[in-house]
Amino acid sequence: DSLGFYDPIRDPGIMSVDVDKAVDWIMKGAQPTETARSILAKFGVMKKVHELKYVKEAGEKAE
Repeated sequence: DSLGFYDPIRDPGIMSVDVDKAVDWIMKGAQPTETARSILAKFGVMKKVHELKYVKEAGEKAE
């Protein structure tokens, strides 16, 4: 399953990420390396994961 690609050789580097797939994998427990985490953060993946995890938890606690 491909989440995207990164080509650092080109100037500027070319990146592509399937945000929905990346979020799904992280929500299932995948742990990206620091480098992968940095790239995913540039695409808003880590923010979306944070919102899904912690906003959902806060909503469950309020009920």
